Amino acid sequence: MPVYTNPLIDQEISPKVVFYVDNKCAIFTCNGSPEGVILANTGSIAISDNGSIYKKTTDDLTTGWVELASGTVSSPLNISGTNPTLNFVDTDGGDDDGVISVQSDLMTISIVGGTPITINALGQILGVERNINIDVSVVGNVLTGLDNLHTFSLLANRLANNNDYVKCKYGGTFAVNDNDKRIRLSIDAQTAFDSGLKDIDFSQWWGEITYTRLSATTVRANGFMAMGQIIVLTNGSIDTANSTYDYRAINVPSITVANLNSNPVTLLVQAEGTASNDIVQNYSGQWLCQF
Repeated sequence: MPVYTNPLIDQEISPKVVFYVDNKCAIFTCNGSPEGVILANTGSIAISDNGSIYKKTTDDLTTGWVELASGTVSSPLNISGTNPTLNFVDTDGGDDDGVISVQSDLMTISIVGGTPITINALGQILGVERNINIDVSVVGNVLTGLDNLHTFSLLANRLANNNDYVKCKYGGTFAVNDNDKRIRLSIDAQTAFDSGLKDIDFSQWWGEITYTRLSATTVRANGFMAMGQIIVLTNGSIDTANSTYDYRAINVPSITVANLNSNPVTLLVQAEGTASNDIVQNYSGQWLCQF
C-alpha cells in the first residue's frame, strides 16, 4: 500500500503516530489542537491527548481542522436500515435508556420500563385524541325547514381501523320565543340524533357525539344532547313552570356509511325553526383518535 508523506508533525511531548487509510486520509495522534500544525487531507482524523477528536475539512493545508464536539452531529443525519433505530444509552446507571425506531410507517418512542408512544404517518399519536377542527362561526337556521349549520368533512382513511373514532362537540343558543325548535346530527347523511320539534323557548344547547368505526362501512354513535335550561329553586327543587329543557342520551348501535377507507364522510348539524335564527350554532370541534 502506498505511503503518503505530506504531514510534517513537529510536536515534541511524545512520539506521534500516523496511519494512512484510503483516499489519502490519515489518522493522527497529536498534542492539543492540530489546527495550523498538521498538514493533512480532507477526511483525516486527529486524536488529541486532550481528549478531543478533530476532522480535516481541507486538502494539503495545516488549517481546516474542526473539533468533533461532544453531543453534536452535522445535519442532516441519516439512519438507514430495514428498521432504523436510534438508541439513547445513559451510562450513569438507572432505567432511563430510550429508543426511537421506525417500522411500517410508524415511529415508536420508548423509555426502558415505560409505555411506548407510537406516531403514524399522519402525525397522530396512536390511542390519543387529537383536535382536527374548531369552528366558531355563527350560523342560524333560515325561516322554516331544515337548514345546515356547521359541517365538517372527515377525510377518507381517517377512521382507518376498527375502534378508531371521531368525537364531536357542538354548541349554540335558542331564540327567546315560543317557536318550536329542532336539532339534527348526522354522519354521511345518516341520522344519528333528531330531537324532533320541541317547545324550548330560551337558553342554550350543547351536544357531544362520538362516531366509532365498527367496520369499513359501519359506525356506532354515542353521546348526549342537552337543550334548554333547568331553573332550580332555592329549596333545591326544579321550577317546572319556567324551565324548558330536553336532555337525551344518544346510543345508535350501527349506522351504515360509505367505505371509510376510500371516502370522506360529512359530519353535519342541522336545525329547524319558524323564524330565522330560532336556533344558532356558534361552536363545533372534532377530535380524532386512531389505534
